[in-house]
Amino acid sequence: MAANPFEDRWWLGTDSPFQLLAACLDLSDALELDDPTSHVSHIAVHQDGSCNGLQHYAALARDVRGAEQVNLLPSDKPQDVYIGVAHLLQDKVNEDLESDDDETRELAELCVDRITRKLVKQTVMTSVYGVTFIGARDQIHRRLEEQENDLALFEKTPPEKIWNMSVYLARHTMACVGDSFRGMSLGAFCALLFGG
Repeated sequence: MAANPFEDRWWLGTDSPFQLLAACLDLSDALELDDPTSHVSHIAVHQDGSCNGLQHYAALARDVRGAEQVNLLPSDKPQDVYIGVAHLLQDKVNEDLESDDDETRELAELCVDRITRKLVKQTVMTSVYGVTFIGARDQIHRRLEEQENDLALFEKTPPEKIWNMSVYLARHTMACVGDSFRGMSLGAFCALLFGG
């Protein structure tokens, strides 16, 4: 196929035909050498990061605590910032189970078994891109509705309670992200960016 891609066209029926063509041409060039390992490939290697926006934020802010959570520092095992925020959120909800305020306690009771990685992931991911409280609330509301649809319960949670849970959890989730990524002060961060 690499010798004559316009006649041997099977590659056009694949998911990423031009990436495959480039890889085949590159491999063919390598195999034509006496020592294929001496071939210098210029094929891009796609690699996913760990919440890339927060990686950049942690690096720019020189935030060691944040950098640990998004795998910018060596660790015995990969870190998962979404699980970390979910654990912090669970702690806040557990604290609210002891609240003197009846409404806060009731919301905590409704939320205590619903905190998952998936619940917080979108809000954590978009926090660095400027998600507003309203955006975070709507993201969490959608995840709660998905949970509600997956539950095999005799009695569903009323929609107004799901809405109140969304508000409650969004407030706490955004606070948990803030607690996880403190870094420098805003003034020091701006000085780093603008050389002041």
